[in-house]
Amino acid sequence: MKKTMAYALLAIFIMGIVSVGAAAFQWRNGGIESSLESGDYETYLQAFNDSDRPFMRQKLTEEQFQERVVFLQEREQAQAQIAAAMDEGYDAWKAAIDKLGHAPPFADQITAENFGKYVEMHQASERVHELSEELGIQRGRMGGGFPREGCLN
Repeated sequence: MKKTMAYALLAIFIMGIVSVGAAAFQWRNGGIESSLESGDYETYLQAFNDSDRPFMRQKLTEEQFQERVVFLQEREQAQAQIAAAMDEGYDAWKAAIDKLGHAPPFADQITAENFGKYVEMHQASERVHELSEELGIQRGRMGGGFPREGCLN
């Protein structure tokens, strides 16, 4: 029980740190993320031109923008597959991770024996996400964000 609480507190602490950075990013560049989510290049151009762009050296071409949109969509699909596999147990989760061909760096540390703890950590992460939404704290993809959906960010 104490370890679960420690994991939850650690997740909340990390989320707090990440949220500050993500909130700053969102303040400057919120339209860029939403344009990627919607796949709207014109909205991206407007957001790019309106931002102070400290993190970007040059504007994405429409082709580069569309490549990023596809990448984000594929990543979301992969995250959903991994999250669903987590519900089925370690073997299903491991198979989903292996199928992707690019396992997260921690994947080799998760075993059948400690998978339950990993699921607890994931659930704590999801709870942090829920709480951040309730508080109106946005987590951006591009500026980092606390891992969720199978921790494949």
